[in-house]
Order: sequence, then structure tokens, then C-alpha cells
Amino acid sequence: MSEYQNTSGLRAVEYRVLIKPDSTEEVTAGGIILTDDNAERNSWAQVKGTIASIGGSAFEDWDPVERGALQPGARVYYSKYEGVLIQGADGEEYRLCNDKMIGAIILNELAAPVHLVHARTKGGMAGAA
Repeated sequence: MSEYQNTSGLRAVEYRVLIKPDSTEEVTAGGIILTDDNAERNSWAQVKGTIASIGGSAFEDWDPVERGALQPGARVYYSKYEGVLIQGADGEEYRLCNDKMIGAIILNELAAPVHLVHARTKGGMAGAA
């Protein structure tokens, strides 16, 4: 497994997470070229990306199994209008947001397989609030 390389020149602090949003395609799979307006609309809706950097306190109150899966290189869905957009030293655009803005881990796109399994108890799921 190769380790994710953060080329942004940025490091998240505290409860912050630095995410590299997926780029939106300017040509569809069928070969249709999107206009600037359509490409811009697609980028507004983009909520999928790769974690580039994690602050020291990020995810500290999350389930240990989930926290272990959330490392640089992990693929996630996040809230599309949260945080701020920042340009990295590599010229790419990144989103800096709070850890609570991560909505889901994309399991089939993790750098290393992680199984998020909760033990069942007599009364339901263990650790359920």
C-alpha cells in the first residue's frame, strides 16, 4: 500500500480536515463537452473527495474503527457548502472544513480495506446512542 502524499503545502489543525475535492469532468462519458456553465454547476454539487490532511483533534470523539479509516488518502463524502476553499502550493483547490462535515467514508475506495462492523448485543447495536 502506498502512502498518500499531501502536495498542498497545507496542514489542517485542531478539528479541521483538508479535503481535495474530486475534479468535475468537462467531457461526459458519452463524449459530450460540457459548457463552462454546466461544468461550474457540476462543481457546486461535488461532495466527494480525498482527505489530504487531518488536524490533531479531528475525529477524536468518533468510533475508533471509523477514526482508523479516516487517514490521509481516505475517500469521503462531505457537506458541499461547509468550510472554505483554499488554493494549495501545488495550484490545486482544497476544502478546509470541520471533521463533523464528513458524512460518509467511501469503503470501496479506501487505500487499505477497513471493515466497519458493530458488534450486536441483546438490546441492539453495541455503542448505539
